[in-house]
Amino acid sequence: MEVKSKNVLITGVAGYLGTSLLKHLLEDRSIGRIVGTDISKPKIRSNRFVFEHVDARDEKGHAEIMAKYDISIVFHFAFMLGEVKDQKKAISVNIGGTRSIMKAANQVKSVKRIIFAGSVSAYGANKGNKLYMKESHPLRARTLKYGINKMLFEKEIARLKAELRPDLGVVVLRICTIVGPTEREGGAVEAFLSLPCGLHIIGHKCPIQFVHEEDLLDVFDKVIADEHVLGVYNVAPKDYTSIEQISRKMKKPILYLPYSLLYLAFFVLYRVKPSIGISENSVSYLAYPIIVDSTKLENELGKVFKYSSLGAFLDCARQLSKKKKGR
Repeated sequence: MEVKSKNVLITGVAGYLGTSLLKHLLEDRSIGRIVGTDISKPKIRSNRFVFEHVDARDEKGHAEIMAKYDISIVFHFAFMLGEVKDQKKAISVNIGGTRSIMKAANQVKSVKRIIFAGSVSAYGANKGNKLYMKESHPLRARTLKYGINKMLFEKEIARLKAELRPDLGVVVLRICTIVGPTEREGGAVEAFLSLPCGLHIIGHKCPIQFVHEEDLLDVFDKVIADEHVLGVYNVAPKDYTSIEQISRKMKKPILYLPYSLLYLAFFVLYRVKPSIGISENSVSYLAYPIIVDSTKLENELGKVFKYSSLGAFLDCARQLSKKKKGR
């Protein structure tokens, strides 16, 4: 009996995560048609890929696309990233877009699952955060606008879940900071490389987790392959690193600053070079870090991470440095 190929829809396909997944799926012959929607045109072209210029908030447009291409799995990546100044627009796109995609998918019976790209930032940078938070830990983001938006995004998913068809499953992947070779504007590694020294807060250990693109794409593969995978999963290696450790490995000097001075430095940096995407609110995430436990992912999906947090960061740094030298 011939197994029917799965047709996949990626919203926000022109963005960093959408581009990474699209390139990856185009190499997988077990996937059927790949459809992408965005308000920006992606650079990738393929006879297996169809692009539709549609805003994430367009429920009718997405329902028509899902039906037309017999979509079975939706990856919802359309999201305004970073510290967006126009929060009214951010809420409209991030929360309104999520609502529209869920309602559209609910109308089209071929769609069996929606995979959402959540973020560990939704847990919030709060005093007293323990190491290795599980999925049951409450979402309490209140400083970083991106984290607040990801928290509201998850709350909207939970609210609408009760209205969905019984055969329409939902997966939320709470992903830690992603690093890898795919081209993007800004990012943690590029920000670190652009600074003359590593910045560390006096009196804080500042642990941080990084997931390599390769590991994340493997998680996406596992979610696609197993239709029984549903619910919320933390996505991060079992360990963590720190700016101190990274700086020493890369032979970069470390500047130790009190919280208030680092806050001021990031305040100025964000206004001088906003493309880096690190605002003063990011300092709270260094002082009160979010380190998550991915045991559920490992047990239920059989995921073994190839890269440690430090290994993921260093591999990305090496590849970025090579690209810059090659220009």
